[in-house]
Amino acid sequence: MIVQLRDIVTDADRADVMTLRRGPGQDRYLGSMASHFEDAVADARACPRMWSVRDGDLLVGFVMISDGIPPERLAADDDLVGPYYLWRLLVDERFQGRGYGSAARSTPWSPISAPGPAPTCSGPAARPAPARPNRSTCATGSS
Repeated sequence: MIVQLRDIVTDADRADVMTLRRGPGQDRYLGSMASHFEDAVADARACPRMWSVRDGDLLVGFVMISDGIPPERLAADDDLVGPYYLWRLLVDERFQGRGYGSAARSTPWSPISAPGPAPTCSGPAARPAPARPNRSTCATGSS
C-alpha cells in the first residue's frame, strides 16, 4: 500500500471525489461529499485545503484540512482552531477497514502548507488506529 494525497484542482478532480460514499450509518456524523465542498466555501476563513486519497491510481478517500490559518485571524475568531487541523476524512465504504484512514492521517502534516509534492505514506495497512476525537471532530461532528 502506498497512500498519496493529491490536490483537488480541476473540475475532473472534484467530480472524481464526488463519487466517494459513506458507509452504512455514517450519515449520522459525516456529511455528503457535496457538503464538504459547501463547508469549505462557507468557512473559507479556516483556509481549507482538500486532497483525494489514493492507493496508486485507485481513489479510496478524501481529506480536508485547515491549512495555515494566520495567527491574527486565530486571535480574532474564537470559532477557529489551528493553524492546522484535520477537518474531514472520508474513506469510501468499499475500502474501509483496510488502514487507508490511518495511512492518510499518518502523512507528514507539518509541511502541508509548504510548496512541493503532496504528502505520501507507504507501508502495510496493519489495523486502523482507533478514532481519537480532536477539537475539529468534537466541534463539527465530522471525522
